[in-house]
Amino acid sequence: MDEIRSWWEVPCIAHFCHIFQKPLKLPDVEIEELEDALLLDDVTNPSLVLTELFTTLLNGIIDKPITEDNWRMFAKLHVEWRCEYLNDKWNPFGENREFKDLTIRQKVELLYHLCHWRLELADVADHLRTMDGPSLRVDPVGKDIEGYTYWYFYGTRLYKEAPLNPPKPRKKKTRDPPAPPTA
Repeated sequence: MDEIRSWWEVPCIAHFCHIFQKPLKLPDVEIEELEDALLLDDVTNPSLVLTELFTTLLNGIIDKPITEDNWRMFAKLHVEWRCEYLNDKWNPFGENREFKDLTIRQKVELLYHLCHWRLELADVADHLRTMDGPSLRVDPVGKDIEGYTYWYFYGTRLYKEAPLNPPKPRKKKTRDPPAPPTA
């Protein structure tokens, strides 16, 4: 659980769902709910939260009826299509892999990519025109002396972003040693 909580993509996905819940008919997913769904999802007991999220995102991207029974297949087909026709390099499915073979990290990356791919479509631009700009972003809560930026999500998570150019280590000032006592 600690590892998944360190992934910045999880709060980004939850924030995307929160912002576009009404216009895109997405589930309003809390960060903890998404984390639990990702951890508990398996072939014999699929997560309803993930099923609804993947199905809704894919229905907005692909012009075919996406259901709880076929979304895994269409997710794979869409990623492979993007690789072949749009020259995308990211493909977690690789050599004959299926959704069930993906790691939790790869599922998070797939959700994150789907959110971005959904943003590329024309209907989202129409929705964005009607939305208040400041409500769309999360601003950092501050920076520290070493250049790290801190982000706070929904009163539950604080993330630390490393600077692009880490600061050089500061040299410690050394003092001249005190003069020896004279007799």
